[in-house]
Amino acid sequence: MPVWRLRVFSLWLPVVFWCAVIFYFSSIPGLAGPWDEWDFFLRKAAHVTEYAILAFLVLRAFQEYPRIKAGSYAPGKILWAFLLSLLYAAGDEFHQSFVPERVASFIDVVIDSVGCSLGVFLRNKYEDMSTSSRGGSA
Repeated sequence: MPVWRLRVFSLWLPVVFWCAVIFYFSSIPGLAGPWDEWDFFLRKAAHVTEYAILAFLVLRAFQEYPRIKAGSYAPGKILWAFLLSLLYAAGDEFHQSFVPERVASFIDVVIDSVGCSLGVFLRNKYEDMSTSSRGGSA
């Protein structure tokens, strides 16, 4: 197997793993914590965090792949990373509608979109810092 294919696999494996983690936690019926007054805040913070991580990983894969294969960036990588992560968030909420004691919530998808935005923002800033420290564009 060519080295670039192994690298592509290594870029997308964390994305698949993180999607599986999100799916696992979404499959737990009636997931609730013992912190009644903090429960709402903690749940929404978890939504933002899990989708920030997902969007970060997706954008990382989109940014790194062209360097391996063709040496150029795909146009719209930030938008595609955001949309792919948001699509997974919507699908995850739909999945929760089939889990006992769980409900699908459009508000959660909106909150997830904040996490997706944060993830692509942080990854893009990281990429900008890495590019400038290498002394130019890659």
